[in-house]
Amino acid sequence: MLIDDKLPEGYIVLCTDACRGQSFLVQKLGISVECPHCGHTALTSELVAEFIERRSRKQDHLAA
Repeated sequence: MLIDDKLPEGYIVLCTDACRGQSFLVQKLGISVECPHCGHTALTSELVAEFIERRSRKQDHLAA
């Protein structure tokens, strides 16, 4: 599971596990996120850390 983007309405989360690409909107992040399609859960802290790291790498790549 990963956070794909941040919108004013919430976070777009992509379930990369059993759903293989299903996305859904989460208005507010709690301790964990649960996929409404397959029930898989992930810790929000891990999702946010990966999202920030991925966005930072993308910005570094664009600046180069």
